[in-house]
Amino acid sequence: RLNRALVALAKAPRDRDALIEAGQAALGVEHLEAAIGFFGRAAEVDPGHPDVAQGLGSVYLRAGRAGEALLQFERALAGGADPREVLTDQALTLDLVGEQGPAQAAYVRALELDPANDEARRRLAVSHAISGNRARFEETLRPLLDRRDMAAQR
Repeated sequence: RLNRALVALAKAPRDRDALIEAGQAALGVEHLEAAIGFFGRAAEVDPGHPDVAQGLGSVYLRAGRAGEALLQFERALAGGADPREVLTDQALTLDLVGEQGPAQAAYVRALELDPANDEARRRLAVSHAISGNRARFEETLRPLLDRRDMAAQR
């Protein structure tokens, strides 16, 4: 995937879509510096594009830069990004900065939009555990445990 994006960029270095694709591919292999570079170049080409903001938010989240990640996720949503693609990571970022109430609301919204989002459900359960709500933690995790979801069991 990264190779395809790099070939496209060799032909058109300012191709926003190829830059976003390269950023996503670099993020997929945890090459955060490269991902920041690609998304940063895409932001120079089209600063208001929601996929650029979402990509930067994802990179910043993984890099431990929660404040910057939150700002980018807000920009992505304001710019029209699909909330199903943003809310789960935005909620995790809110959890990381100690905002469990807003994080849990974002997880719930993510699950309303995509009830099959098991990652959001696992993260919501952990958020309840962090905030000391054992009953909600168990209630949230139960459907996954009943299906023998290995990640939920961990």
